[in-house]
Amino acid sequence: MDAKRFATGSLIGVVAGLVVFFVTYLIMAPSSLEKQINELANRISKLEGQFQMFTDLRNEFQNLQKDVSTVQTELGITPPATGRIISPSQDSKVSRNFTYEVEINNPSSKKFYYLANEVSGEYWPKARVIPPSNGGRITGQINEGGNPPNGIFYIVLFEVTEKEHQQIRNWLRGPDFPGLQIDGHQIDRIKVILR
Repeated sequence: MDAKRFATGSLIGVVAGLVVFFVTYLIMAPSSLEKQINELANRISKLEGQFQMFTDLRNEFQNLQKDVSTVQTELGITPPATGRIISPSQDSKVSRNFTYEVEINNPSSKKFYYLANEVSGEYWPKARVIPPSNGGRITGQINEGGNPPNGIFYIVLFEVTEKEHQQIRNWLRGPDFPGLQIDGHQIDRIKVILR
């Protein structure tokens, strides 16, 4: 679209230049006028070549995007899931035990989904979320047993790999529960306040 605007703007400039050219140079000698016309024709030809180059580049980029998508499909690579935390809502006050509702779209059967509480960049997994195979809404319960500073913490919806899933499962076995680093894909993150 920008290439078209550039080319259109350039052509408008050329047309305006032609008008000025004819008004200014009509009284010039025919040989000088012919030389100016040839120079102008050369400039227009170059602009048309640049417009075609931009069009060709745009088409190549679109084809490259299609090729990447095809390769991802062939390799079984799926884009990360999308979704949101529906409840509780951003900045809401929650009790120590509260109900959550999340929505996960395009879940992968090769990934795992968790809700975790985040305080100061560390995570405490609270619930494994198992979405329907075609995605949808899921509800459950979370228990917050800690004491976050000023009662403020974040709830994060994660998509994790098998390796991260095993790390979380081992952590859940205890007996200690220090904060974790989870490198998975954050689907959504909201701030809540403990009552």
